[in-house]
Amino acid sequence: MKQKSGPSEHKTLPFYEIKVDADQGIVEHLIAVHGILDLGGDISHPGSFAKTITERGQRIKVLDRHMTDSVLRVVGKSLSLQEVGRDELPPALLDTHPEATGGVKATTQFLLDTPEGLGVFNRIKAGAVDEFSYGYDAVKVDYTTVDTKDGESTEARNLREVKLYEYSPVVFAMQPTAQTLSAKDGEDAKDYACECLECGHKLTSEEHCRDIKCPECGGEMRRAERPGPGKVEVTENYVRVPADSGDHEGHRIRTIDISTEKGIKALYCGECEVIVTYLFDKDKWDVAKAKQWVADHNKSVVHALEYKWLAVLEEEEQEVEELPEIPLEEFLEADALEQQALEMRAKSLS
Repeated sequence: MKQKSGPSEHKTLPFYEIKVDADQGIVEHLIAVHGILDLGGDISHPGSFAKTITERGQRIKVLDRHMTDSVLRVVGKSLSLQEVGRDELPPALLDTHPEATGGVKATTQFLLDTPEGLGVFNRIKAGAVDEFSYGYDAVKVDYTTVDTKDGESTEARNLREVKLYEYSPVVFAMQPTAQTLSAKDGEDAKDYACECLECGHKLTSEEHCRDIKCPECGGEMRRAERPGPGKVEVTENYVRVPADSGDHEGHRIRTIDISTEKGIKALYCGECEVIVTYLFDKDKWDVAKAKQWVADHNKSVVHALEYKWLAVLEEEEQEVEELPEIPLEEFLEADALEQQALEMRAKSLS
């Protein structure tokens, strides 16, 4: 079984400087702003970071562009993280985004005695690097329809609770650009790397990916670096909710039953050991309810699958190439399954 070792998503926004101590390499800045619909269709909300800051505050890393292949990628350390209210946001931010409801403030000390930390800090101080990104898992989400600034309606994913792993200075932002307290030039001229959700065609565009169509098939485009599995589709029989963005070309994909009573199936990749897409009976589900079910239950299903894999391996006492046909109608709570899976894994390794 594959072990998850890092965040599944990243979120980026312009650098809102609050205070800089050049002698010690300390910067106070925002890593998240609540209440703003970002270019990925997400809105974070006050309180969404409270639990993770309490539980993981001392373990949050400061990395160079999210890279984890070496300890040299650690360019600083987080001295403090805290959620702040709207009244503590910089005036420059509120001028351009009056809908902002709060944010997450970080106090970061860059490692000036290392070439990596010093180089990053000097670029931030000079205004050459002016955006931060954070790596996280979405723990609790729901979906609503909101109005954009151009008067159109769109579906937004509301981040109610996240698990924060790290934050990093980066190049381009996912949250809408806005004037910061540091001068920055040429941001409007940047290009977007886009990818077609239908055929996978990639291109570079001066327009945002959501505003163009694929020149090969006419399909919907998204940012190539945007994490996530793609769009929900409604076919003749199913509401299809993608659950994994990996490349499964050439792999054996099987259909498994999640709940025959509720009309839920899934496409399962045995080689990668992940659910690729959930299939909801169109006569019983609409798009909003199907997406909410995945948000609420995907973790439980993943743990149930792992539990069944380990149970089969223990019973057979030999290598099994694929998961047998076992419906998941009666799967247990995620925490209980996770604990059983961990215990069985520890037993198999001892």
